[in-house]
Amino acid sequence: MLFRKIATRIEEYLSSDSDRMLLIDGARQIGKSYIIRHVGEKMFPNYIEINMEEDKLGDRVFAEAKTTKDYSCIH
Repeated sequence: MLFRKIATRIEEYLSSDSDRMLLIDGARQIGKSYIIRHVGEKMFPNYIEINMEEDKLGDRVFAEAKTTKDYSCIH
């Protein structure tokens, strides 16, 4: 039930016209990566996963980004 509720909220966000980024944060080993992969595979033929735990440069890349427009300027 909780899995479905969270998946639905993520799907609604990704289907919206929001120009804000979606950040998933929480304790270790609770299924954050799993739910994002599940929703990504369900909604899109291709998607990019950036895992801040595995990619130590990720926090610096996104330090100043507040919206998707900011992200599109990051190289």
